[in-house]
Order: sequence, then C-alpha cells, then structure tokens
Amino acid sequence: MDINPTRSNLLIIKDKLVSYYSILSILKARRAALIKELISSVEPYLKTREDIRRIFRKALFCYKITLSADGIGYHMPLIAINKREFPVRIESNNIYGLTYKELKSYENIYLKYEERKYNPHINSEALEEALSLTEQVIDEIIKLTNYENKLKVITEEVLKLNRKIKILEDKLIPATKHKIKNISNYLNERERESYFRLKLYKGKKI
Repeated sequence: MDINPTRSNLLIIKDKLVSYYSILSILKARRAALIKELISSVEPYLKTREDIRRIFRKALFCYKITLSADGIGYHMPLIAINKREFPVRIESNNIYGLTYKELKSYENIYLKYEERKYNPHINSEALEEALSLTEQVIDEIIKLTNYENKLKVITEEVLKLNRKIKILEDKLIPATKHKIKNISNYLNERERESYFRLKLYKGKKI
C-alpha cells in the first residue's frame, strides 16, 4: 500500500474523492454550457457561408455583364481610385472566460453614392449592383471570420474539458475509490484482529 492506512488518511482520501466529484460536476456543467453555445453558433455560421456563396455568385454575374458591356479598360481606373484601407480592427471578446479575436468595423463598409470617388450615375446599373454586392460579401466575410474564431476557441476548450473529465472518470476517481476500499479493508481487518485478541485475552484471564 502506497499510503499509511490510518483513519486520518482515510478521511483525507475521502475528502479528496468528494473534491474530485465536485470538480467533475463543474467541468461537465462548463462543457454543457459551451456545447450549447457551440450549437447555437453553428447555424448562423453555416447561414453566413451560404449567404457569401449566394451574394458572390450574383456579384460575379453582374461583373460579367458590365465587363462585356464596358470592357476591362473602363473598370481599371475605377479600381485604382476606389482603393481604401480596410475599415476594421481586431478586438478581444470573451465567452465563459474564453478569449477569442473578433474583427470590428470602425466605419461603414457600405459607401454611399456621394462617398464614391467617381460619378455613379454614369455607370451601368449592373456595375453599381456588383460594387454593392462586393461590399456585402466583405461584410459577410467579417461575420464569418468572427464565427470561425469563436467556434475554434470553443471546440478546443470542449476537447480539453473532455480530456480532463476522462482523466477524472477513468483514472483519478477509480484509483481513489480503490485506495479507500483497501484502507477500509485493512482497518476492518485490524479491528477484527484486535477484537479477537481482546476476546482471547479475556478468555485466558477467566
């Protein structure tokens, strides 16, 4: 036996077992909360991915129309004069004590007509729609990135919790129960021996 089989040590080990069960309960509750959050985030994540595909396909269709009508030579100057710094910054967010990164827009991604560096009224309707759809795609990509970061952090934490729960359930708790059983058996056996010795002693005195 790797521990002194005394009643005081037995009480210490029993307290440790209670602590293990308490930790296990906390870990399982945390895992359940994170899984619930994970499930609630998956649906909007998948919807955002589908929205990006749908909007991007429509934008490409509009670009093809305007390219066939205006030609690439008309588009290149517009691309050059409309380059701008991406209006986002990286911020930290928190969920159940987990920190993950999020992209936050610090200005409107959607430019108004008067904010564009050209006269939108001289362009075709297809080109303006293509530009508007491109801005929508950028906005949706930001949302998708935030969902992906959140899902990644939660998934990694759930996997860590699974490993901790497995260690408690498969190793620490069974091993502690085994120690308690061994010490209890040893103490019970010693008490029986003491009882029989005492009985034998009394019998001899009589």
